[in-house]
Amino acid sequence: MGQQSFHLSKVLKERIEYLLKEHFAFVLFTYPLSTDFQLIVDQGENEGEKFCLHSFDNQAHIEIKGRMYVNEDIAQALKLKNSSPIKLSPPKSSNYLSQSNYESYVSGIIKAIKRGEITKCVAARKKKIPLNPSFNAAETFLDMYAKNQGAFCYIANTSAGLWMGATPELLLAKKENRYFTVALAGTKIVKENRAWTAKEREEHQVVVDYIKNIISSNGFEVAETSPVFDSGMENILHLKMDINYYADRSLHQELHPTPAVCGLPVDRARELILQHEFDTRSLYAGYLGIEGEFARYYVNLRCMQIFNDHADLHIGAGIMEDSDPSKEWLETEAKAEVMGKLL
Repeated sequence: MGQQSFHLSKVLKERIEYLLKEHFAFVLFTYPLSTDFQLIVDQGENEGEKFCLHSFDNQAHIEIKGRMYVNEDIAQALKLKNSSPIKLSPPKSSNYLSQSNYESYVSGIIKAIKRGEITKCVAARKKKIPLNPSFNAAETFLDMYAKNQGAFCYIANTSAGLWMGATPELLLAKKENRYFTVALAGTKIVKENRAWTAKEREEHQVVVDYIKNIISSNGFEVAETSPVFDSGMENILHLKMDINYYADRSLHQELHPTPAVCGLPVDRARELILQHEFDTRSLYAGYLGIEGEFARYYVNLRCMQIFNDHADLHIGAGIMEDSDPSKEWLETEAKAEVMGKLL
């Protein structure tokens, strides 16, 4: 690590610790393959940049607004006036699915698919990880970034709690009148060293078709798509396709939630999810990012919520008709390792 990078890491650590101690609402983030860190601290002002965090169930939309600090300028975010300290939302009951309960949930989804109610549904769960007394959120974020520089990495202190994540999935990005999105679905464990199955390719194609349909049904045309390629983070791989279109408005609200985090048909799959997962998701599988002229939103995957003595890891798996409940459990365990190693 160079001297400049070491100095920046020290600045980031100090500022995160200070902002958490003083109960500021803030978000610190970096885009995939970027070395620029960007910080927005909410001080109750309407001017400046606006970062949003939107829940999976559309019940929560959190905004953090304020001046943008970048890299070395982040050092200035010290001794700020906290005119709007965080007010945490009332805590909800925790719902941790055991292996048997999760597999039963998956089996129920498969039955719904065979009855013709849905064609796909994403079954998610939380995994509780105790935190060591020496746990440091700032150090964990910097470690997460170092190991996941191909992802959108963030740490956000909000009314919905302290969250951090490293998500590989772009929901939508804007550049002038051109919009960019991705279809990301299908999962395999790297160490299996095998070809993609028909089930996994079908799961990915479902997402591709859904995104294209959303674009066309809103009166726009797909401008370009990439070939399907592998996209990985540590021990897992996904199938991915880049998709872009020209338009005069964003479709991020129409695209959320995508089949990659919900299922098809979306409305019925969402009903099943909310019925079985209760308060499991919160900000997980929602979206987050900068709003405005240069809007860029990411799906909130590979994320965790930090509490005083533990962290909740959020993980899920796409269920199709030929899914195996025990294998889907193992897939969520493999996904949990990505974040669990940091703790």
